[in-house]
Amino acid sequence: MQPNNTLVLNVGQTSQGSIVPLLADGVTPSGGILSNVAYNFSDPSATVMLNPDGLTCTVTGVAPSTGPVAGTATCTVTDTDGAVSTWSQAFTIQTNAAPPPQQLTQSVVVQFTDPTTPAAPAMKSASKKPLNE
Repeated sequence: MQPNNTLVLNVGQTSQGSIVPLLADGVTPSGGILSNVAYNFSDPSATVMLNPDGLTCTVTGVAPSTGPVAGTATCTVTDTDGAVSTWSQAFTIQTNAAPPPQQLTQSVVVQFTDPTTPAAPAMKSASKKPLNE
C-alpha cells in the first residue's frame, strides 16, 4: 500500500484510489458515507478515472513525469451522526519510466541427443529353388 496521498508507479502500471474519511486522530476511519466524489488530475504522465462505483478511481501511468504531480480529490461526507461536510484533499502522482526488461539468459549450451547405432542393412532373402533344376 502506498503512503497516504502519494502514489509512485511506473509507465503501464495501474493503481486504485479511494477516499477514506478519518476521525480527528487522522488514523481511525470515521465510518462516514461518501458522495459527490471527484478526482482532478491534469498531466500527461497519468490518467485518473472515476470508477463506475462513483467512489474510487483507477490511475494508469502513461508517461514518465518530471517528479510528483499534484491532483485533488473532493467529496461530501455524511457522518454516522448525520453531520455533513465537504472535503478537498491534495494528492501527488509520480510516474517513473518502465524498467527495462531484465536479462534472464546467463549462458548457452549445445545439447545433443543420445547416440544411436545404425540398423544393420536388411539382408535379401535367397529364393529357394527346387533341387532338381
